[in-house]
Amino acid sequence: MAFVNAYLTEEEKARFSEAKIPDPRWNLPKYCLDPRRWTIDKEREIALINCGVADRNNYEIGTFAFVNTHIEKRQVLSFNVVRKYQTKEKNEMLKKKYNVELVKSWDLIGIDNFKKFSIIPSFENFVELLSEALTVYGVDGEPGLVLSVKALVEVKCGDHNA
Repeated sequence: MAFVNAYLTEEEKARFSEAKIPDPRWNLPKYCLDPRRWTIDKEREIALINCGVADRNNYEIGTFAFVNTHIEKRQVLSFNVVRKYQTKEKNEMLKKKYNVELVKSWDLIGIDNFKKFSIIPSFENFVELLSEALTVYGVDGEPGLVLSVKALVEVKCGDHNA
């Protein structure tokens, strides 16, 4: 199986509510993850969630998280990305290369507690998984929006072993 964009069921929303998983953007217990959709791979038991803007002073930085779909385990790996824009010529070349309607390039600029997230065995696997998930996530993870998208991820963060 592969990643798909999906709305959370009422049961999944209730499990998030019960688990009270802290929103990785804030250090306050009253702010918990409360997603309504995710990009999920049921076979690998992992989902990508867009948590929102990481820094209100810089709307280019977004926080995403990989979450174990067994929500009660509270395994969350959060990271920050910035959308990178290509020149029109390079964008057209990449669209032809990957035979897609849209190429989205991302810079991975930060990752939290990578070693504590046991689902992904190595950082290299994480980058591959992230590229795969963001490709399916596409424009904004909307389940009804179908475009052929290729996501490219470039690592710009330092220590991912923390």
